[in-house]
Amino acid sequence: MITIRTTIDNNHLMRIQLVSAEYLPSNEFGIGDDFSEVTRSEARGFDSLNHHLVEAYLSQEPTNWVSYLDQALREDRLQLFHQVISPLVKDELKEHYQILLRMQSAGEDAVTMGIFLPAHERAGLAPVLDRWVIRQVLQWLVSGPEHILRPCVCAFNMSRYTLEDKAFPVFLKRHLDRYGIPGTKLCFAFTESTITGNTDRARRLLQALKDIGCYVAVDDFASTPSGFSYLRQMPVDFLKIDARLVKNAVSDSVAFAIVKSTNEIAHIMGIQTIAKGVDNTAIANKVRTLQVDYLQGYHIARPLRLET
Repeated sequence: MITIRTTIDNNHLMRIQLVSAEYLPSNEFGIGDDFSEVTRSEARGFDSLNHHLVEAYLSQEPTNWVSYLDQALREDRLQLFHQVISPLVKDELKEHYQILLRMQSAGEDAVTMGIFLPAHERAGLAPVLDRWVIRQVLQWLVSGPEHILRPCVCAFNMSRYTLEDKAFPVFLKRHLDRYGIPGTKLCFAFTESTITGNTDRARRLLQALKDIGCYVAVDDFASTPSGFSYLRQMPVDFLKIDARLVKNAVSDSVAFAIVKSTNEIAHIMGIQTIAKGVDNTAIANKVRTLQVDYLQGYHIARPLRLET
């Protein structure tokens, strides 16, 4: 159960404090008056969603997101999926499992959290979800010895709020010790824009994760000169090449050259590469010629339910 404390500050902003050691340390997150307008704009184009979910998304009350997530947690409607990220040379590299979070609607469909995450982040719920996912995956790993013994790494996409959370490494180390799982079983990915937003803070957090034994990845890397400059300052193990670039590399010579140079520069820096968006044979054949380290996409593997 998530305990909620709300107050109105002097600037007429609603303050939500999630007070529960099980989900999140005591931190406050502000929500502005423009919340409903932003969510309405982001919700356009999702008419195919279940009516109940659309109505929840368009709600003008920020606190509804807290209660909605709380209800989803209590009703076990948050679902984890995993998608295999396959190494190009299977005998030399560990297989990765990309961990994906979806929410079961009032109907039968599982809706990707990408639709809801922007609003969840503004409501301060992203750290709650990040920690919940980590606990569930750790429980899955210890549920069978084959999960621990298998040479695989579970990869998580983390929110920018977790990058700013000084208590997160302590939380992670405590849970790894509790379940007896080595940090080398986990990889934490942050988007390029999140990392470059505050390089000093990012460097400290990423190094703390490395000190625990975990791997670190930069997601949605767009191959800009400034991006490589920031990358040189970070303790990064994997570089996930933006899916749009990878998909366009089949028919666009410029995109192909960008993916090629990204892969080569990353290898010079001692960073392994993951090509995202490998959704068909043509894309797979194209990126294989570049000798990227890993392939991810529907052509490689479809997401499967992670039974915890």
